[in-house]
Amino acid sequence: MPDDHIVFISYAHQDASASRVVGFNQFLHDCLPGKISLLLDRKYLGIGKNIPNYMQHLETCPAAIILMTPEYKRRTENATGGVFTEFEIIRKRVLDDKDDFLCLPVLFEGARYTAVPSLFENEIHEDFTKFHPRLNETTNNYYLSDNLREEFIPLFTEIAKVVESKIKVRSVLPQDENEKLLELLFAKTKITRGWLKLHPEFSNHLFVSTHAYKRIKNQSAVFVIGRKGSGKSTIANTLPELENERYKTCIAILADHINLLSTCEMLDYDKYGRSRDVLKQRFATRTHEFAQLNPMQFLFKYAWLGVFYICLANELCELGRNNNFNKNQQNYFKLLDSEYNKFTFEQFRNIEPSKYFTLTSVAFSEFWDKIVTTALSLTDYSSVIRYIDSNLNEENYLRFLLSEPLLSVVRNIVTQCDRYAIITLDDFDSVFSIFRDSLRQAGKGGTLSIISQSLETSWIQALMILILELKGYRKGWRDSVFDRIEFCITIPRDSYTQVINADRDAFLDIECTADIEWTGVYLGQMLLKRQCYMYSEYYDENKDVFSELKRLSKAFIRKLPDTMTFDFNGDRVTIDLYCYVLRHTFWRPRDVLKYYAALMTAAMSCPDQDMLTVEQIRLIIGMTTKIILKSEFIKEFKEVIINLEKIENQFRKSPQILQHDQLFQKLRDIDFSIMPQGILSDYEEKIRILYEIGFLGLLIPKDVEEVENITSRECFYFNEGLSIFDSMAKYSFENCSFLIHPIFVEELQINYRGNKFILHWTDEYLRNNHVVRSAVLDAS
Repeated sequence: MPDDHIVFISYAHQDASASRVVGFNQFLHDCLPGKISLLLDRKYLGIGKNIPNYMQHLETCPAAIILMTPEYKRRTENATGGVFTEFEIIRKRVLDDKDDFLCLPVLFEGARYTAVPSLFENEIHEDFTKFHPRLNETTNNYYLSDNLREEFIPLFTEIAKVVESKIKVRSVLPQDENEKLLELLFAKTKITRGWLKLHPEFSNHLFVSTHAYKRIKNQSAVFVIGRKGSGKSTIANTLPELENERYKTCIAILADHINLLSTCEMLDYDKYGRSRDVLKQRFATRTHEFAQLNPMQFLFKYAWLGVFYICLANELCELGRNNNFNKNQQNYFKLLDSEYNKFTFEQFRNIEPSKYFTLTSVAFSEFWDKIVTTALSLTDYSSVIRYIDSNLNEENYLRFLLSEPLLSVVRNIVTQCDRYAIITLDDFDSVFSIFRDSLRQAGKGGTLSIISQSLETSWIQALMILILELKGYRKGWRDSVFDRIEFCITIPRDSYTQVINADRDAFLDIECTADIEWTGVYLGQMLLKRQCYMYSEYYDENKDVFSELKRLSKAFIRKLPDTMTFDFNGDRVTIDLYCYVLRHTFWRPRDVLKYYAALMTAAMSCPDQDMLTVEQIRLIIGMTTKIILKSEFIKEFKEVIINLEKIENQFRKSPQILQHDQLFQKLRDIDFSIMPQGILSDYEEKIRILYEIGFLGLLIPKDVEEVENITSRECFYFNEGLSIFDSMAKYSFENCSFLIHPIFVEELQINYRGNKFILHWTDEYLRNNHVVRSAVLDAS
């Protein structure tokens, strides 16, 4: 029995009656094509059969169905028996992002809370608790009453369709070949500067110059804002290489090298509060004037400043040793080398980049102690205030951290530099993930648990405020060193949103961010450039990108059609393949490349056909969608929206187009658990979050469409931006309908029957959208 056509059925014997299990097997078998086999122990395990060999099929089969019952849950939680062994194999395969495995849990007996293990609490595919077949003793087959047939035959048909789709895709999409092509097509998407030096063709031929890149390049913005997979790291790594004539050096700081948990544990947060309280007690009549003396407002800002200076000093030493100084700078090199060696050896021994932030934070703690101790020795209020105002500042902190000679020599060298330097700071996505995992493993308690709720926001906020002051976007301490230094700081969108929500006034009317907003044209250029690179084909940037995509496909991927035609709810739909792929994405490079890697692999693996069929393409898109949802969407947002999967489950079997009252019913009884803000109950804020992550779109009324500058009534965050959401909030959401993104249709069994084919994009729409979006971005 070939495992690639097997569907394994896992269940607990004790509370799943034999007649119901065998009946389930029979009805599902009748709905499946003959080449697909159901593996059920009651059918397969006769006398003398080897149980371990039977279970081995579960390790390689493409799909499994779990019949959930209270006994099944009990055995998995207590780790007993063969049920637990099967469940462990399933669990490992489900959690493995690279495993091409389909698991369909169905509720067979009991209730969700009594029968479903936590792994699948939001994943129940169907409810079969009322499934009770009867045995025809003459034919030895099971049958259902008319009422039960009407209820369950469509469910069996739906399950069979999902299973058949999985196996069909698996047969035409060899996993190993897909991985190879994916790696080639990605062309090392998350590039590093070292990789760029070995592959200059990326910068020269593969890189797409988006509006975000252009704004960072001319320094009209210093912060790159984007979701995971949107290309933040690519900008940070490519900019210094493409602009190497502009920059003498690049200081690349990776945030995930910083151990936030270690920093928190080394700092005595209570001490800061105690020292402020002593001052307040000493001058009880002026208590309100000390309320703003909050050391946590200074800590991260000063620590980041210290990190910049240490990195800068280290980089200058490297430049000097490699004879990259001009004549004026070279005169200072011996002093720099001597002072920096003294700094690292005498004070901090073997200093490493991963320790910089902890080091500068601890230095601030000591600096704060010194100032407060001296202030407490003074007797009158005016003297205390004057002393704190005069000494608690960036300049004194840098002298305390580095020493006056080292600080002075660094400044002398930088201000005499003939070119700019650039500081890039990347990988905040990773450091926050590591930090949250560390907190979970360490357990929460005491002061650390309180601080952790706002630490991430404070960390980013302090960095942003520091840079805005250094570059003159807002009033603050200035340092001539940073007149010769530019910045490219990549910040995850959810982190940026949290910072803005925490203190909107700090960033009011300051244009300093570049949002990575990919248009359909930019994504087409990205795909075309990579395919041209793969096939050693010339790419003409002056030609229409969509025409070039079709030309290249006809020349090198002939079994992949340009357009698709199929029936949808009684209508005949024709759509370009690229547009069909794009409607299943969040308009991110990573998503597009994953779909095309799968499609191109399948096209190269079907020698017996002239061309991939529309059915095969839709199956491949559907199965790739499941992988993207699990490995990208859920993985990205579940650490920010803690109960994301539970929220998603509210929409299971929902209509794809929701009226306002229908959406209200879905969201009314579920609060959003948002990290780090906490519980969110406001209805419109819930809608905003679902809109910003791409789950929900807006179907704009025609009268509003005529007023607003949009290119489609079907508005998602990625194709029409956030401003239309704000506009609809003013008009009232009761006047529009809501769309569930097509990528969720199969996973959540969304009901699209009766509605039109949404996001029916064309090349013309993508061009117009690109022009309008570009105009909006240029205006900003």
